[in-house]
Amino acid sequence: MACALGFYAHTGWAVVVAMTRDLAPIYRGRVELLEGADAGYGHVYHLAKDAGSPSAAEKKIAAAIAESTKRARTQIAALRKQLDPDVIACGVVLGNSRPLPSLEAILRSHAMIHTAEGVLYRNSLLEAARSEGLRAAGFSAAALAKHALRGRIDALRSRVGAPWNQDFRAAALAALLALSAESTGTRTA
Repeated sequence: MACALGFYAHTGWAVVVAMTRDLAPIYRGRVELLEGADAGYGHVYHLAKDAGSPSAAEKKIAAAIAESTKRARTQIAALRKQLDPDVIACGVVLGNSRPLPSLEAILRSHAMIHTAEGVLYRNSLLEAARSEGLRAAGFSAAALAKHALRGRIDALRSRVGAPWNQDFRAAALAALLALSAESTGTRTA
């Protein structure tokens, strides 16, 4: 039996759900993408804004991308060893954003800083999954909210118990869609 991982990223961490094709969640948890994320260190672009120079900001962001991708890869590898079914795919819930502007433009806008941080962590998860040999796909949050399977995913709460909030449900649906042979509607962050 095969399964897929689904991720819903936050600032420096992500919710993860492993799902099988028969709508069975076999794992739920959290992965840390940057050390100290809960203490504010996950706010990479916020910290880069105060770095002092554009080159220092770029270095800070590049280091965070490398670290978050490495941590994601390590945790995906650990989940693959831990889970009994073969993990063959990964789905990541994406934001509904357009391509990012230049770093200079990002750092001038508080809203863009938040957007860029979301893109950073979603891309780290996708890159890590691909580097682990998984089929990886991103799915827009808006498309997932309207998907035909959404009601069945929501109804799993009575069977699996808490936590089964919006983040877990979206991650579960992303996992199921990544597991399917169809790749329509997928994109990277």
